Amino acid sequence: MKKIFVIALLFGLLTSCYESNPKVVYNDQLDSLANQVLVDTLAIKVAGLPIHFDNTNYLIHPIGKYKPTVNGRKAFMSSYSSSSSGMVFFYKSKNSVSGDIDNLKFQHIDSSGFYQLTDNQLKIREFSFIGKKHNSCDVKVLIYSITDKDTNRDKRLDDDDIESLYISDVDG
Repeated sequence: MKKIFVIALLFGLLTSCYESNPKVVYNDQLDSLANQVLVDTLAIKVAGLPIHFDNTNYLIHPIGKYKPTVNGRKAFMSSYSSSSSGMVFFYKSKNSVSGDIDNLKFQHIDSSGFYQLTDNQLKIREFSFIGKKHNSCDVKVLIYSITDKDTNRDKRLDDDDIESLYISDVDG
């Protein structure tokens, strides 16, 4: 019993020491500028391999950016990179995808047409598929963790901005 109490106490102390305080700027006059984010003109939009979750009829194509390496006045593009600017912009586990995703495109398995999640500028940090069968109802949804507003007014959507939680059907 003492071991459990000590472990719970240590866990509580460790979690209370960690503070994640995103900087938020509140100014009524700047509200009209809230969604004006600078666009990286050097980055190239690329699509990752399609993702298919079990028991769904949709393929999900993550869209991200390939950022070339800049050295002085030259930009180098390579499929190999030792920094975070390489070709990999998302990682998939069983029912979850995380990374630096700009948008998602959905495609029905029996169709050749695509449609995207949104036209707004945002960063999808993670999305997860939840599929449950409850009585006669079959629930299939996607839950997203998204940064969609420049809350600290630095003209970038990054980890310092506040994330929002969204939910949608499996078809976006």
